[in-house]
Amino acid sequence: MLTNCPGAFCCEPQPNATTKTGCGLAAALEQAENVRMNGGRWQSNEGIARVILASRPERRRALTWLLIATMIMMGTGLWVIDGWLAQRWMIFALWWAGCGLLTLLLMLFAIYDMLMVLREERETK
Repeated sequence: MLTNCPGAFCCEPQPNATTKTGCGLAAALEQAENVRMNGGRWQSNEGIARVILASRPERRRALTWLLIATMIMMGTGLWVIDGWLAQRWMIFALWWAGCGLLTLLLMLFAIYDMLMVLREERETK
């Protein structure tokens, strides 16, 4: 297992760790796989989230994928399945509610990234 450090995600193994040392998403995925095999799904998701939120490159990568997913979903709803959505009001409402939630998540994640960048820059001064 990987240890937690205040304010950041550290990649120092505990003395009885069975996983390899590493930083970034690959280490978190390895940790998540080990935890998942032991039946702890919440801990695996928490470990992945901790890596993504603590590491600037991982945050930016997640933001990029979230932006791409949002744009694809909106483009699909506007141009590809617009006629099909117009015929089914419930699916129409669910589709655009999903787009709205994805957009809201993207905006909140971008604000979090902005605040973390400001904090990191303030700490380096």
